[in-house]
Amino acid sequence: MPFLVKPLLSCAGLALLVMGCASVPPHGGFSSVQDQVQQRLGQQLSWRQNGPEDQAIDDLVADLLQAELTDTTAVQIALLNNRRLQASYAELGISQAAVAQAGRLSNPRLSGDYLLPTNPGGGALVALDLALNFTDWLFLNRHRAMAEIEFTTTKARVAAAVLDLAGATRQAFWLYQGAQEILAQQRLFAAAAAASLTTTQKLYEAGNLPKVALAKAQADAGQAGLALAKAQTRLAAQREELNQLLGLWGPATSAWEVSDQLPPLPDLEPLPEDLERQVLAASLDLAIAHGQLMAAARQAGV
Repeated sequence: MPFLVKPLLSCAGLALLVMGCASVPPHGGFSSVQDQVQQRLGQQLSWRQNGPEDQAIDDLVADLLQAELTDTTAVQIALLNNRRLQASYAELGISQAAVAQAGRLSNPRLSGDYLLPTNPGGGALVALDLALNFTDWLFLNRHRAMAEIEFTTTKARVAAAVLDLAGATRQAFWLYQGAQEILAQQRLFAAAAAASLTTTQKLYEAGNLPKVALAKAQADAGQAGLALAKAQTRLAAQREELNQLLGLWGPATSAWEVSDQLPPLPDLEPLPEDLERQVLAASLDLAIAHGQLMAAARQAGV
C-alpha cells in the first residue's frame, strides 16, 4: 500500500514554522500605553479583566475617596475606574490579535483518495494531497506590516483617550469646585436679601418707607432666591458629570468632598523656544494620522 506524501512534508513543516513565529507578547499594547501615560501624567493605569487584581483597584479607589478630593486624585480615580476607558482597552487586544493573525498562514487542506486494487491480489493505492494557499505566502509580509501599523495607531488612539479623560476630569473637578464656591456666595446673598426684606417690611409697617421700597426689597429677595436655586442645580449637575467621569455609582457618588475654595492661580512660566517642535513631537493626534496614512500607503502598495 504506497503513500504519496513525502514531497509535501517539507511544505507542511515550513508552514508550521512560520505560524509558530507569528506571535506578539501578551498585553504588550497596554504596557506601551502605560509607559506613555506615566511619562505625560505620572499616573497609574490598570486594566480590569474580572480577576483578583480588580479588588485591589477597588480598594485603592475607596482609599482615595476617603480623603479630600483634589484634581490629581480625581484624575487617578477616573483612570482606574472609568468604564468607557476600560472598554477602550479591548481595542488593544483586538489589534494585537490581528498582528498575530496577519503573520499566520491559512490552514493547509489535506485530501486523500483510496483506490481499490484492479487486479486480484493487488494492493490498494492511497494518495494524500496537502494544498497550501500560496497567495498568503506572497502577501504575508504586507499583511503583517499593515497589522503592525494599525496596532501602533491603536496604541496612540487609546493613549489619546486616556489623556482626554484626564483633561476632562480635571476640568470637571474645577468646574464643580467653582460651582461650589458660587453656591456659597449665593447663599450669603440670599440671606442678606432675606434680612433686608425683613427690615424693609418692618419699616414699611411703621410707616417709614413707601410701598415701592417694599416691592423692591421683595423683588431683590426673589431674585436672590432664584439665583440660589440655579446655583444648587448647577452644582448638582457638575457633581453628576464628575461622578460619571470617575466611574462612581450608588453610595460612592456622595462619599467624596472637595475644598470649598479654588486654589490660587499658578505662576506663569516662560514658554520654551522650541515649543512648537515639542508639541508636534508629542502630539498623539499626529501619530494617529501618520499611522492611518502609512496603512493606506501599504494597502495601495506605495
